[in-house]
Amino acid sequence: MNTDSRIRRGLRSSRSSAWRFALPSAALCLIGVAQGCDGSGDAMGVGGSGSPSGGGSAEGGSDSGAPVDPEEGTRAVGVSISAIEVNQAVGIRLVDGGRPVPVSERRAPIIAGRPGLFRVSVETAEGHRVRELEGRLTLTRSDGTTKVLTDRRLVVRASSDADLGTQFHWHFDETAIEEGTTFAVGIFETSDEAPAGASSGSRYPESGSAAFDEWADRLELKVVLVPVETGCGSKLLVSDEALEGNRKYIFDAFPLQKLTITYREAWRKIEGCPSGVGEIAAEALAARIEDDAPDDVLYAALSGPGSFAEGGALGQAFGTVGSAPYSGNGAGPDGVGAIIVHELGHNLGRPHPWEEDESYPYDDEGGYVGWGYRRSTRMLVPSDGRHDVMSYTYPTWMSEYTYRKCAEFLKDHPPSGL
Repeated sequence: MNTDSRIRRGLRSSRSSAWRFALPSAALCLIGVAQGCDGSGDAMGVGGSGSPSGGGSAEGGSDSGAPVDPEEGTRAVGVSISAIEVNQAVGIRLVDGGRPVPVSERRAPIIAGRPGLFRVSVETAEGHRVRELEGRLTLTRSDGTTKVLTDRRLVVRASSDADLGTQFHWHFDETAIEEGTTFAVGIFETSDEAPAGASSGSRYPESGSAAFDEWADRLELKVVLVPVETGCGSKLLVSDEALEGNRKYIFDAFPLQKLTITYREAWRKIEGCPSGVGEIAAEALAARIEDDAPDDVLYAALSGPGSFAEGGALGQAFGTVGSAPYSGNGAGPDGVGAIIVHELGHNLGRPHPWEEDESYPYDDEGGYVGWGYRRSTRMLVPSDGRHDVMSYTYPTWMSEYTYRKCAEFLKDHPPSGL
């Protein structure tokens, strides 16, 4: 049976459930990298190396462990909150221009049980006196218990999105935002010698707390990587380090609370040199059928460079949406992790930018402006020149639109066993 008929047969047999219809029998992804799939990508910690231009650390605030009264002290004078953002892969503005952003206007959802970055931008009044101020983030759970996080930094000027050192910010773990959690932010003086003037706008909300309006649905992916050996090219290096690199990149990019990723112990083998990527990609489908895998498990085929006749630079990728094939050259500065995310994105129902409908907010190359965040590196992904991960134009990262659409798909197709 040739490759095309094997794939079509697998797709026809996969339409018995919602997961299998939209997630074809395998997430057909071929990766070719001599060093294995390290999932590397370019992210940046803005504001310099330990010396942000704003005069404060880019490391962010923390929980000191000691009880903190969130309202004790003097509110900051001449400093007002201009923006509040939660970034769990893409930036989600809760406050913009000093005004709350309605939930209906958010570009992406906040996910309960997912780690991320909380950052607060400030404006400074004319004649601002440079001094240290303290930001306090109060998280209140549905049972009434609270946690106060603090961040002290030298406020030199108004905040810049490109400089974490000019923003009060906190890296938070998966326990920070639960279903029903609310928040409040205040900026306080740290000295008894505060300048004269008004402290208007230094707390959000003005009183009480605000809702995250988070999604509490279980969002999970399960991925099996299938090593494939062929009669030509270099053999793929399989290692725990490479697996962990892939896990980090995929989890950083997708709207997930949990990612399970493993290597398939038994390799697939092709005698001779395949004529193209499709023959290797079909091995993921064959492995999935052989393993009788559950509906919601995605299989991805990996092979070393030069492992098929057409060859490839950094790698090649192949994926499907329904029965429509997609292919792309994996060579690019974002590395292998972006290839896997791209192909898994197809299996979560996302086409290329030029195949999107009129609701797609970016151009045909997926160009957008928006700051991303990689939890594994605790760094921002720069917005300049960035393109949607579903495009072929590098560098790429998850756009707000694609992130939301993937979250909607995962919400509609919960993992089995729940």
